[in-house]
Amino acid sequence: MGENLIESFRKELPTFFKAAKEYFDGELPKKDYKGISGGFGCYAQREDDKCMLRLRMTAGSMPKDKLKFIVDSAKKYHISKIHFTTCQAVQLHNLGYKALTELAEAGYDHGIITRGTGGDNPRNTMCSPLSGVEKGEYFDVMPYAKAAGEYALTLIHQGKIPRKYKVVFPIRQRMPLTPPSTTLDLWQEVMESLMSIPLAVLAQIQEWAC
Repeated sequence: MGENLIESFRKELPTFFKAAKEYFDGELPKKDYKGISGGFGCYAQREDDKCMLRLRMTAGSMPKDKLKFIVDSAKKYHISKIHFTTCQAVQLHNLGYKALTELAEAGYDHGIITRGTGGDNPRNTMCSPLSGVEKGEYFDVMPYAKAAGEYALTLIHQGKIPRKYKVVFPIRQRMPLTPPSTTLDLWQEVMESLMSIPLAVLAQIQEWAC
């Protein structure tokens, strides 16, 4: 992920923090707050003094450093609810202003960003956790899923794609689990197209690519 892109997201945090402060102080209506906070992965809960923060986990990958950050944060801020979403993100619930803002910023030091995990933005790119070890898979698609997820972040400021745009990388033909209805399964179509190409042609393409 480009350092310049990450820093550009980090520099936007004061806008989010200002809106959060105004909301918690009762100066900003919940509807207006949602219009700002959603793009930063935060939504106000039914309780006026609590918020949810959604952490992006590209391709559902959670290395030890990220997991440790979440566990340590849960202990530090006494987080009572952590939810693993169907889009392979992690939601931290029942957060007050201090925990919300400190977590949103501290996540950057561990490769965790919340930008674009809500609102009309490209959401978390998904991938099977069995990629690389699943019997019958074509090949390990995890590196491609991560690359696609990083590319999707560059589209956040462009606003040229459908709202709640989601992408998933299946690891074999006709995955048994159906992704969310809004998911665009590009890789499924690619795989089905490859199945119709003679093996000799695929071997020649691979030779040229190498």
